[in-house]
Amino acid sequence: MQSQVDGFEYDVFVSYRHNDNKTLDAHQGSGWVSEFVASLRLELETTIKGKVGIYVDENPHDGLLETQNVDGSLAPKLRAVIFIPILSQTYCDPGSFAWRNEFLSFCKMSATDRLGLSVKLINGNAANRVLPIRIHELDAADTRLIEDQLKTKLRPVDFILKSPGVNRPLQVVEEDLHKNANRTDYRDQINKVANAIRDIIYAVRANDKPAPAKLRPSLSNPAAYKPSIKSIAVSQFIAKTPMINTSAWGSQKI
Repeated sequence: MQSQVDGFEYDVFVSYRHNDNKTLDAHQGSGWVSEFVASLRLELETTIKGKVGIYVDENPHDGLLETQNVDGSLAPKLRAVIFIPILSQTYCDPGSFAWRNEFLSFCKMSATDRLGLSVKLINGNAANRVLPIRIHELDAADTRLIEDQLKTKLRPVDFILKSPGVNRPLQVVEEDLHKNANRTDYRDQINKVANAIRDIIYAVRANDKPAPAKLRPSLSNPAAYKPSIKSIAVSQFIAKTPMINTSAWGSQKI
C-alpha cells in the first residue's frame, strides 16, 4: 500500500518478536500483535483522512531468514514514515533479527533521509519517528539500550497489565481492570497511538507543501505591475522635454 507521504513505501512499519504474537490458548484467536494491528487499523480509519499504509509481517514463515539478502528484501519495506517497535522482555536483544535488521536499520536510515529521526509537529513540539509500544515493564539495561539508539528518553505508549507478581500485555478485554496498577484502558491506548501517528503524518505532509510563488508583473497580468514614484517622475520629465531637430546638423562635427 502506498504511503500518504511521497517517497515512502509505508506510513507505519510494525516490528516485533514473533514469540510475542503467540497465544497461550489456541481457542483465544489471534496473537497480541495481530489484535493490536487490527485494532489500530480500525482506529486510524476514524482518525486520519485517507488510507494509512501499515506493514507488519504476521506470518513467521514468510519472514526473512538469516541467509537471505536483508538489504534487498527488507530495505524497501523499512522506508516508512513511522516505526513502531513492540517492546517486550525479549525485543531488546542485540542478537535478534528484529533488533538488528529492523530497529537499528530504521534508526540508521531515518537519520539520513529527508525527514530525519525527529519531526517538528504543527503545534511546534517535536516527535520521534520511532513510536514505541511497550507491553512489558523493561529491565533498566534494556531501557538504556533503546535510549542510546534514539538519543532521547524513552516515551512509549504502554499496553501493560501490572499487578503484584504480574507483568504481561494488556488485553483488549480484561475481566478485572481494577487489578491493573497502571490504570490503563486498551481502547484509550489505541486512540493515543492513532493520534500520535496522525500528528506525525499531518506535520510531514504540511512541511512537504511548496511555498506559494510570489506574483511577478507580466503583460498577461498588468494589474500586478505598480510603477514606482521615481519611474512616474522620469516619464513625465521626458514627456515635457522639447524635441531637438538634428537633421540640419548633418554629419558636421561640433
